[in-house]
Amino acid sequence: MTAMTSLWLYFAFSMWCAWMAEKRSIWIIANTGEKQYIHRDRFFYFMLVMAMCLFVGLRIWCNDTGTYRGGYEMMSVDGSVFDGFSLKLASSFGCTFINHIIKKMGFSSQDYFMFYSFLTNGLYLWFARKYSKNFFLSVFFLWTMDVYLLSAAALRQAVAIAVGCVGVDRGIQKKWKAFVFWILMGSMLHPYAFLFGILPLLKFKPWTNKTWFLLAGTIVIGVFLKYFMTTILNITEMLGKSYDADEFSGKGVNFYRFLVIWAPIVLSFFVKDKMKENDDINNIFMNLSMVNAMIMFIALFGTANYFARLANYFLIFQTISVPWLISLFGQKNQRLLDKVVPACYLLYFYYANVVITNFNRYFAKMTLFDYIRSHF
Repeated sequence: MTAMTSLWLYFAFSMWCAWMAEKRSIWIIANTGEKQYIHRDRFFYFMLVMAMCLFVGLRIWCNDTGTYRGGYEMMSVDGSVFDGFSLKLASSFGCTFINHIIKKMGFSSQDYFMFYSFLTNGLYLWFARKYSKNFFLSVFFLWTMDVYLLSAAALRQAVAIAVGCVGVDRGIQKKWKAFVFWILMGSMLHPYAFLFGILPLLKFKPWTNKTWFLLAGTIVIGVFLKYFMTTILNITEMLGKSYDADEFSGKGVNFYRFLVIWAPIVLSFFVKDKMKENDDINNIFMNLSMVNAMIMFIALFGTANYFARLANYFLIFQTISVPWLISLFGQKNQRLLDKVVPACYLLYFYYANVVITNFNRYFAKMTLFDYIRSHF
């Protein structure tokens, strides 16, 4: 079976599990118009988690997988976990600490990938299930927006995003000590997770003066990026990573990817009058989605390797805000958007994994049987 065939099969099975999980759940529509669950299905949700975590956890090749495997296998566990320990955020010392522990416990490099897959994608699905207005659509977007596949391509970044989502959850609940704690935990796994710390500033209603101010600032930074380069380099150096200006001036982000990221922002403009001032949760998700789009705009003028990766930290919030945006349209438009929006993202998913990247050459995995057999 080719990697692409396996991808489509796991994708189809995941969507079936998400659909069944919603169908078997019981909910009511409250006076506010919000869906409130009386009972959530657990069986098909468990099947969904298992399928999505196993697909990524069983990989033997994808992007930096070889580098991660080599680093884990060469790691020495003879001394203390703190030997050669660096507190620089760029060193991702949280991952180093975890890796030392799981290797000392005797887990193989494939177990290492499996552990991070369950931690990352388990948290992704928990977060989507808790906050999405349409869990089925959010699972669909986790796949088609390439949020999910990022966990196979960029292990440390993906797990930092997942842990950062726990921090966002605590911030939404106004548990600020826990919020700070989880943002710090995410930053120890990958330094860019500290960006989630802006959450308290994003409770305002989208498309107010603050939004226009941020958009204007984004345009200025993008167009005049070279003049801000010194500041950007100073920030990266504070994080413990040194770059030169040439590394930030490579090829910009793919324009089709840019359009896909900006589509929800354009969509939100048409329903801005239906957004409420005191709807903190949805406003936060929408504003975080806008931050994703704004950074992606800057990525048009700088190298995609850095700015697009930075934008990825906020991409998961679009998987939650898009179903909410669709729900704000009238019934007739909702029926249309429920078909058109998923179709467009499905086309992008095909474009990203077939046209831009040959997934058969990019990704390889072992079977679950081979993985189990490797332990005996």
